[in-house]
Amino acid sequence: MSQFVSVRHVGRSFASRGKSVTALSDVNLDIKSGEFVVLVGPSGCGKSTLLRSISGLDLGYSGEILVGGQPVRGPDRSRGLVFQEARLLPWLTAGANIAFGMKAGAREKRERVRELLDLVGLAGFEDAYPHQLSGGMAQRVAIARALAPRPSILLMDEPFGALDAFTRIKLQDAVRDIWRSQGVTTVFVTHDIDESLVLGQRVVIMSARPGRISEILDVDLPYPRDRVSEDFAKYRNRLLNSFGLH
Repeated sequence: MSQFVSVRHVGRSFASRGKSVTALSDVNLDIKSGEFVVLVGPSGCGKSTLLRSISGLDLGYSGEILVGGQPVRGPDRSRGLVFQEARLLPWLTAGANIAFGMKAGAREKRERVRELLDLVGLAGFEDAYPHQLSGGMAQRVAIARALAPRPSILLMDEPFGALDAFTRIKLQDAVRDIWRSQGVTTVFVTHDIDESLVLGQRVVIMSARPGRISEILDVDLPYPRDRVSEDFAKYRNRLLNSFGLH
């Protein structure tokens, strides 16, 4: 796999109550094409700030970020983004939400929408409105919408944080399967240690105030990952130790 994302000496500060707060400090990270990388850390460690910077939604950083060899200048259709909330347009159906903003003919849009609904496990829900969907179903639509323009990278900002545990596990499995079938470079933000190990090929551990990368853990476990195995527990203990929780 070739290097696809390059983060070089990135820093980010915000003004808060008349003081400057450093969200990121000298962050360096390389992500290979097709890789699944998880950013994990406590609230306030800058992981979402880093993701937003890679996406182009936040350009107030110092340093350099390259995606596909090109500097990030702003949001781009080649970078799909999924938030914690589905953020679907309530007046549009699931299919119309997925197709929204797609640059394609009507027939191609219909075919792509059906393909994506099938991919995220929602075949037959094309005409359902957001209020008719559960939280997990709505988030599946949001994932399909992010994939609609065939992005080269998928950026996911705690996408399951607002869901119940059962739904969360099902969607973790769904995202893993989507990544394996589509091969899209994926960067996933979470504060959940088990989630990071279920999904990530590499887990980037971030420390807070100022936000920086403290360690990068290669997870050498086959997919799908057994959450109750001895090997999984060893990785969990390593992460807990990294955060001083064990």
